[in-house]
Amino acid sequence: MVMGYFRACLATEELSERTLRLTAEVIDTNPANYTAWHCRRKCLAALGKGLAEEMEFTTEAGGENPKNYQIWYHRRAILDEHFGKKEDGVEELSYVDKVLEEDAKNYHAWSHRQYIIEKFELWGGEVASVEKKIDEDIRNNSAWNQRWFAVHLKASKEGGGEYSAKEEVDYALKIAAKDCHNESPFRYLLGVLQECWGDAGKVAEGPEDIARITKEARDKLGEMREQGSAHVHAALLDIAEKEGDGEEARELCEELRDKLDGIRFKYWDAKIKKMEEKAAK
Repeated sequence: MVMGYFRACLATEELSERTLRLTAEVIDTNPANYTAWHCRRKCLAALGKGLAEEMEFTTEAGGENPKNYQIWYHRRAILDEHFGKKEDGVEELSYVDKVLEEDAKNYHAWSHRQYIIEKFELWGGEVASVEKKIDEDIRNNSAWNQRWFAVHLKASKEGGGEYSAKEEVDYALKIAAKDCHNESPFRYLLGVLQECWGDAGKVAEGPEDIARITKEARDKLGEMREQGSAHVHAALLDIAEKEGDGEEARELCEELRDKLDGIRFKYWDAKIKKMEEKAAK
C-alpha cells in the first residue's frame, strides 16, 4: 500500500508533507531505494524544511545501514547544498568517527571522511588522526589509504605540493618492523619510493637524498629478510631492480617462487625468465 501511494505521488509530481512522510516509510522498508531518497531531497527543497532534522533522520537510517550507499550520498548532498561552515565539517567528522569506531574498515565512511576534509578544509590534523587508527590496527588498509590521501592533500594545501619522503618511508618501515607479514606498510613504502623514482616533484628531497633514502630502506628491509616474509622480499626485489642489481633480484625471485610465495609460482617463474632473457641480450 505504501508503495502504491508513493508511486501515485511520483506520477503527479506531488512535493508535499504527505510525500515527504511517504519517503520515510519507503526508506524504512527499503533503505536502498534511490528514488525515495531523490524524491525526499526534492520535497525538502520545495518545503524549505529544517536541514538539522534531516541530518538526524539520515543518522538514524544510517545507524542500521552503515554501508548503504544511498544514505551516504544523501548525507553528502544535504551538506553540499546547505552546510558550509567549518564547525559543520567538524561535527560531521565526529559522526564519521563514531561510525568508524563500530567498523574501522567501512569504505563509505572513509570516502565520506575524505569529502568532508576537502570541503571544509580540515586536513591539518588528519595525519595524526590516521596514525592513531593504524596504531589500533596496523592491518587496516583503509587507514593506510587515508594516510596517503592526507599526506598528499596536506602537502598541496601548504603550497608546493611536496611532502617528506623520508618521514613517510621511516614511518612505513617502523610499522613494518612490528609485523613483517602485514602487506599494508610495504605497499605504502613502495608507493612513496615509486614517487621518489618516477615523480620526484612530489617529494621534498633531491636526487642525493632520494638515493640515501632508498639505501636506508634497502638496508632495513635486509635486516628483516631472515623472518621469511614474502612482503619483505617483494619490496627488496623492487629496489634491487630499480638499482640494477640483477643478481640479487634473481635470488629474491627464486626465494619467492620456491619458498615464500608458492601460490604465485608461475608469476615469479615468468619474471625470472624475463630476467634471463634481458641478461642474455
